[in-house]
Amino acid sequence: MSHRVLLHMRQGSLYTLASFYGSRSKDGEESTSDDDGEKEDVYQFGVILLQIITGKVMAAASSELGSLKLQLENGLREEPSVLRSLADPSVRGMYAYESLRTTVEFSINCLCEDQRKRPSI
Repeated sequence: MSHRVLLHMRQGSLYTLASFYGSRSKDGEESTSDDDGEKEDVYQFGVILLQIITGKVMAAASSELGSLKLQLENGLREEPSVLRSLADPSVRGMYAYESLRTTVEFSINCLCEDQRKRPSI
């Protein structure tokens, strides 16, 4: 069992931190090994990063998450203005493009469906 922290957002600003115990996969099944738990933690970290980058709150298993991940992947291949347009409007323009690009790439890697390809902690 691992300790997790949930971030709740309101209009792009963090305002509540709540913690809970347990390790569940995005489909709701209990994780069976420490490695599975670590890779699930990495996945959840990717979800949190995506929420911070875009300013949007979504469930880990939602179709909105998959759609947003696809938009960001496409944004990485397009002109910098496309990726910038997907960022949270409240922080747009307050960072270097390369920092945004690196953070998006890392987040997408964390969200890889094949957990073996996710980064390690």
